[in-house]
Amino acid sequence: VSQSRYQGLFGTPVTTPGQSIGMVRDALTPLTFGSELVSNGNFATSTGWTFGTGWSIANGVASKTSGTATNIRQTSTVTITANRVYRIRIDVVMSAGTLTPSFMNSSSQVISSGTVISSSGSYTQYLVAPTGAARIAFQNDTAFVGN
Repeated sequence: VSQSRYQGLFGTPVTTPGQSIGMVRDALTPLTFGSELVSNGNFATSTGWTFGTGWSIANGVASKTSGTATNIRQTSTVTITANRVYRIRIDVVMSAGTLTPSFMNSSSQVISSGTVISSSGSYTQYLVAPTGAARIAFQNDTAFVGN
């Protein structure tokens, strides 16, 4: 997950989660993002992650069995600036259910969510951070089976 600055479709600042964004840029100027905010995002170990029921990490893969709607989230809080756009990239292999990238507050309550993922693939989502965002998480429904 990394941050970038965007403006709304007509040059207005992005100020609310879910707001449509567009961007005009000089093709000769490369698009740049801030530094990576997620620690151990490659799941090399379970360090830095808190798991809900059914989640585990092994061999560089976070996996979930069905049966419980829960989440996997970063253990530590990070500095997330409200009203900035954050890029979340995730590769998903799943056989059932849904997975949703989300922002949580420091009490680990979901306060904003991205687009629901319901099939295997590589995904990039751009989320506007709400006030109070402190963690990145991935929520799943009870049927989710995947990694």
